[in-house]
Amino acid sequence: MVDFSRGTLSSDGGALLLRQIDAGLGLRGRLASCFRDRRDRCFADHAMPQLRAQRIHGLALGYEDFNDHEQLRRNPVLATACDKADPLGVDRFNPENRGIPLAVPARLNRRSCPTTR
Repeated sequence: MVDFSRGTLSSDGGALLLRQIDAGLGLRGRLASCFRDRRDRCFADHAMPQLRAQRIHGLALGYEDFNDHEQLRRNPVLATACDKADPLGVDRFNPENRGIPLAVPARLNRRSCPTTR
């Protein structure tokens, strides 16, 4: 007998292919380098490249609205595609966010300052 009631599932397996394509192109890194991250890293669970990856991969997977990320932020496949070391979110800084590996939609909506060159 097979039990399908346990475990974490995702229908967004294509995100891993997108990650590999992005790794070859370096798009996410170049885009993230255009923004200055003024947050204190000891209190930030998500690096700027991870935030940009979450948004880019979400768009590429067909989730165009920020509110889609309220559910997507629990997706371990998307978290892996965003290079999260903890794709299940068990090591989050804030105890309220443990078990949720990705950023809240409001965090994705905020823009950091572009760097001056």
